[in-house]
Amino acid sequence: MQRIAEDDSSRRGSSQAIAKLLVTAYFPLEDGSRQVALAAALYSKKPLAARAFYGRLAELAPAEDVARFVVMASQAASEVSKTPSKKRKSGEDYEAPSSSALVAVAATAYASLARGPLAANTEGARKLAAYVGDGVATCVQALVDSGLQSEDLRGLRTAVALGGLRGQDEAEVSDSA
Repeated sequence: MQRIAEDDSSRRGSSQAIAKLLVTAYFPLEDGSRQVALAAALYSKKPLAARAFYGRLAELAPAEDVARFVVMASQAASEVSKTPSKKRKSGEDYEAPSSSALVAVAATAYASLARGPLAANTEGARKLAAYVGDGVATCVQALVDSGLQSEDLRGLRTAVALGGLRGQDEAEVSDSA
């Protein structure tokens, strides 16, 4: 993972190959909740590597799975923000993810969608954008209400806005048909 972060800007090709190898370990398609837990853990330990990996996720995994991940990570961030943080007991290995870590991976994965599949002017892209926008809307509002402020949260707010616009476009197309 560290190699991905180091190579991301200078040797995108080699870091892309490494990311393809790691996608099954860090983004298991069959287990969405595990995807979110792995993402939060990776971001907490190696934020640059996590950003490099999740920033190209839409190139490595099906767009629908990436969209589902963005929604699930946003929902998890919202839930974490509502829960008072507990202090870790000595000797306890597990540390609950922070809402800011979850927002960071969700926004980074969303950015990979926005640069790739969502950039297409197709019905599928509009539906995917509307799904993400609808899925993160209440989560984003809860995070704003909790006082979280970050560039990543602004990225998710963009997802809500664009999802609403794409959903509106889809409704207009349906109405005219």
